Amino acid sequence: MRLVAIFVFIFISGGLRGQLLMNDDRLQLNESRRSFGVSFSGSMNSAISGGVFYGRKSRLHLSFCLQDNGQAGKKIDEQLSNYGIAIRGDGKYFESLDVGYSYIIKRVFTVYVEASLGKENTYTNYFDDRFKGGGYYLITMKEHIRGAGFNLGYILPSDGKLAIEIHSGYHSMKQFNIGLRVILHSN
Repeated sequence: MRLVAIFVFIFISGGLRGQLLMNDDRLQLNESRRSFGVSFSGSMNSAISGGVFYGRKSRLHLSFCLQDNGQAGKKIDEQLSNYGIAIRGDGKYFESLDVGYSYIIKRVFTVYVEASLGKENTYTNYFDDRFKGGGYYLITMKEHIRGAGFNLGYILPSDGKLAIEIHSGYHSMKQFNIGLRVILHSN
């Protein structure tokens, strides 16, 4: 909850600052220049995402997401007879490929939608000191999943070829997420 309050404060204070500087073109995103960049985000359910994007006022995004949900040690494909068989726990995690589209409004705000295709893996953790982390995990079931999300962002004022965007939103698989985009402008 504290993280949400910090983001809202930054978003509101940054938005007011951005409105005051709206007439100073050197401090705003130039919509006629192409931009590309990288994006990083984390979510409430331990999913992390990384990706790239490209465009002008409209941008296309491609990213990969992986949830770390308690998998212990090394992932194995087949449990051999000499492996440990004492169960340590079980759970589910997902990995997905995400395709998104964002649109810049008034040079500082962004609206972003995302569609995701991936797989959800059900796993069992086992104890075995021969593996790093004291054990291994075995995938017991795989299921294809899909999801969608929505983010709002704010591009912090900059005076060069580099800009920073903070964003936050909700995704049906990732839940509440918050992230950062580094924008590089070309001439």
